[in-house]
Amino acid sequence: MSNGYGHYENTSISGRAGFWVWIGLLSLPVLWAVYWGALSLFSADDFSALGNRTPWGLYISGYAFLVVSCSIGACLIGSLGSVFQIERFVILEKRAVFLAVTSLITGMSLMLVELGQPINMIRGYIDTPNPASPIFGMGVIYTMDLALITAEFILLMTNNLLIARRIGILALFTAISAGSTVGSVFGLPATKPYWNGPYLPIDFILCAWITGFAMMLIVAYTSAQRDTVHREQLLGLVDSMGKWLAIFLAVDVFFVLWTISTGLYGGGGGGDKYLATMALVTGPLKFTFWGGEVIVGLFLPLALLLLPGWKKAGTPCVAAIMVVIGMLANKVNMLLAPQTIPVPLFGREAYRLVVPSMVEMSIVGGAIAFVVLAYSLVDRFELLTHEA
Repeated sequence: MSNGYGHYENTSISGRAGFWVWIGLLSLPVLWAVYWGALSLFSADDFSALGNRTPWGLYISGYAFLVVSCSIGACLIGSLGSVFQIERFVILEKRAVFLAVTSLITGMSLMLVELGQPINMIRGYIDTPNPASPIFGMGVIYTMDLALITAEFILLMTNNLLIARRIGILALFTAISAGSTVGSVFGLPATKPYWNGPYLPIDFILCAWITGFAMMLIVAYTSAQRDTVHREQLLGLVDSMGKWLAIFLAVDVFFVLWTISTGLYGGGGGGDKYLATMALVTGPLKFTFWGGEVIVGLFLPLALLLLPGWKKAGTPCVAAIMVVIGMLANKVNMLLAPQTIPVPLFGREAYRLVVPSMVEMSIVGGAIAFVVLAYSLVDRFELLTHEA
């Protein structure tokens, strides 16, 4: 029977004190987010920067990041061990499925804050269902996804491995369907040419693979620093996932390149797609695009992962952290770019600056901190440790 620290080093008083300091630091933004989230739901005041001209903001970006990039990404990496039976990934399956469940529930909580009156959404699904609507499909598929990955996690924790892997097959296909359906919510409507088209559903799945490998690389590396039993196996996974992460990042470079190229080609007749693309390249989003998404999220991690001798240090973990930051910037840029274009009534001389409120940033930041907090607690007490 594990005492909560059986496989781990650094269980001295100072080590444990450092852990609880870490938990305390994570708890602060979580509690702050809960406070503002409750006020946003139950108060008549509007604390967001949303309006008729900017109907979708940081809550939707955070939702897409958590439920698509993080939850589906973790589900995909977890499936490598549970579904595809790749032996070296089995050690991560409990951790991956836990992160998938936690990220999905947390992302859904952001959607509740975004809606303001979530009970009306439930009534709409019951009273006036519209299966032709991508948003309707998104809700149904994500409900199925949550049920399946929760069942898979419970079965893994109770060592019902055969049934868990059968459920995992269903969860894998449901997760991929859910991610592409979220992409279709943006890609199908023709009112926003920057989003419209078949690209986003595919891009969302690619981003899920990238974020999944980055998250689980961080998990494997940090666990290897303390887990004396599985250290070599975990470090081997860091090596393997670092290579796969570099491959997917290289593919994403061309996705970004052709997204920008098609948006700028021929000036687009000065249309909305051209203007939204220019908002990223030279407009109000240029810092989050070039700095956050391209440099921090793509080129620097690629350089770090491809440097000779990178396996000898914590470089892959640093690269993976940068990738996660870049994926969050990707979702923010994707959402805000078409909402910054000038409205014809005001001419086309200047872009509208869309700045999320401090409340929005606090709630989204707290949601991400909650996922890290929840994982840190269960990992510290070895609740997700693989038993050979």
